[in-house]
Amino acid sequence: DRLSGKASVERSVLRVDRESGFAMSDVALVRRVDPLHGKTKAADPLQSRGMRITPQLSDRLDKHEKSVRFFAVAYPPTDVSGSVSGPVRASVEVVGQGGKELVLKSPPTRVPLDAEGSASILAGIPEERLAPGHYDVQVSFRFGGQSVTRRTGVEIVANLG
Repeated sequence: DRLSGKASVERSVLRVDRESGFAMSDVALVRRVDPLHGKTKAADPLQSRGMRITPQLSDRLDKHEKSVRFFAVAYPPTDVSGSVSGPVRASVEVVGQGGKELVLKSPPTRVPLDAEGSASILAGIPEERLAPGHYDVQVSFRFGGQSVTRRTGVEIVANLG
């Protein structure tokens, strides 16, 4: 502490789980989706199924948006032949009011793989289902007996202008 001239140390534990080979991106809020018209880059995780995803740079959205959209990608492990052996399934859950109000809960749905073997989802909620307030979005992917989950928050405000 610079003002008191004192120092302290705190010990913490960092546990790193063994890598299963099944991974997932963060959940990105989507600002815009544009068609690619054949211009693709295989290594670009924001390109999927002929679309270019432009993420939001803020977690605050105006209530007058048509929908709140989010995007996530799963990277299942490949077998010895380099292919993915089995389906990838995704589910989405959106809760509001400090975790008290369930807005959306989708059943696990099969997600098609792209040419690189990843599975991406683009999902949205119509704005009329979302009153101003904070919401938590959770996306989960399942592959075989493994699952990965990521969360993000979004604040819907009455008028950003």
